[in-house]
Amino acid sequence: MNQFNNQQHVGNQAGRAINISMLSTSSCNVLLRPLTAPQAAFNAQGKDNDPQCLRDTRVQVLEQIRTWVENQDDERYIFWLSGWAGTGKSTIARTIAREYYDQNCFTASFFFSRGGGDVSHAGEFVGAVASELSSRCADFKSLSPSLIVLDALNECDERDVGLVLQPLRGFQNLGQLRPRIFITSRPEIPVQHGFERIPGEAHRDFMLHDIEHFIVEDDIRKYLQHALSDTQQKHKLEKNWPGEEAIDHLAQKASGSVDPTEELNQIYIRVLGSSVGPSLKPHESEKTCKSLSRVLGVIATLFSPLPAPSISQILKMPEQKLYGLLSGLHPFNLGYPKRSSPASPPSPPILPRLRPQQNQVPRHKICGEQGSGTR
Repeated sequence: MNQFNNQQHVGNQAGRAINISMLSTSSCNVLLRPLTAPQAAFNAQGKDNDPQCLRDTRVQVLEQIRTWVENQDDERYIFWLSGWAGTGKSTIARTIAREYYDQNCFTASFFFSRGGGDVSHAGEFVGAVASELSSRCADFKSLSPSLIVLDALNECDERDVGLVLQPLRGFQNLGQLRPRIFITSRPEIPVQHGFERIPGEAHRDFMLHDIEHFIVEDDIRKYLQHALSDTQQKHKLEKNWPGEEAIDHLAQKASGSVDPTEELNQIYIRVLGSSVGPSLKPHESEKTCKSLSRVLGVIATLFSPLPAPSISQILKMPEQKLYGLLSGLHPFNLGYPKRSSPASPPSPPILPRLRPQQNQVPRHKICGEQGSGTR
């Protein structure tokens, strides 16, 4: 029922926007104002400091997007840029939107954000885009938009992804009036299904996470040089700080050339080894390792922190014993007090924050044992 209501709302907005577009620009702006989402545009209030691509970075992908935007003979009027979290999709979207906006091209944008009110669903999508388009021209009736930028489509409600993509299929019949539509998202199932319903000859797909590794590393190096140069000047550090070798090492780690888990594992092993204690007899050490494995297995799988008494009940372990084990793990900053206290859950622990994306629990061995929650 909610999906039907959303679909009807989007359809009503589309109809109203089309009718309004036949009016003068001033009348159009007045009538579209109630349909807008104030935070949808890339340059909405409060977004002034949102990052854009640094000069000489993302050269390859930006050039491909620009060529596609400006080549009106290319029948693929949709450009879908997909990539995993943190690959820079929104930064690229802002860069493209700002570039064509500043060139006075007829540009509109909608940046989705999960939990962001009007920008977390498709309800205000049509009205917001129509309003932005109308404000960008002197005569709304005589111009067609050249570019619409939709960022983070996966951030809107799953049921609304289709409501955004479905109307785009009809753009194929608009000919010269057809806009170019640049869309970014993670390659999630609802978005993939939405694009499967659009003819393949109508969209171009680019997977950001498949860019050659050396290109990504070079872009990261340039970013680090820029950011650390600002830090060096701000704090009046030595002119050559932190040095090319350090920057290269950081770039390799950030780009995946170096596996950071190798060093983390060494840290974990040292802490876990010291928590067991050298004075224990072999059978006592083995028993402690198994207990630690059970405790850490539960903590690592938590979606949100639990008080120690609750963990004690889950494991059927005396609280005093649990607190004794937790005290040996203090360097991990798990957020638990050293002894029982009435109250509330601990502060968010570090271990769950280190969990891989999509809450996948990695296969770990703790003290040579695999315990609950580590399989």
